[in-house]
Amino acid sequence: MNNELQDGPEYVFAQAVIDRLAGKKELANYVIPDPFDASDQVNNLALAVAQYDAAIAVMPQAPQPPPWKGVDMPDPGVVVATAAILVMTTGQVGTVPTIRRLSALTAAVLRRLRKWSPHNDELAGTAPWVAEITELSTEEVPDLKNVDGRVIFISIRETLNP
Repeated sequence: MNNELQDGPEYVFAQAVIDRLAGKKELANYVIPDPFDASDQVNNLALAVAQYDAAIAVMPQAPQPPPWKGVDMPDPGVVVATAAILVMTTGQVGTVPTIRRLSALTAAVLRRLRKWSPHNDELAGTAPWVAEITELSTEEVPDLKNVDGRVIFISIRETLNP
């Protein structure tokens, strides 16, 4: 691949989310430092979950066209970049049930991303939003047995600059 090409908006956004989450002391140990690629990082994820009883990985998703409304004109240079934040915990630790730990970790991630923009500005429409939160199934991944998780899909509208 030609190294002169710029990273796509989904990859840049995923890295910004990682940097934001890792900047919080209570979350830093859990955050995988690079955008997650399931094809080559499942072992790293399994090790992180085993070592810290939890892990947070951020996976770039394919960019999508934004929902155009009213007088908006479709623009191929405007996309919705989405990152899937994988929040995972191991089974019960001590007296704290898994679901309570997973709930607390999910809430900490959401609080850290609240009222934040990777663009360092206060302009309306530049902040990311939570598109969906769903349960994470790890049943088919042998290295992630006894791991429960959630996926937070966070999106932002991005304009591609030449």
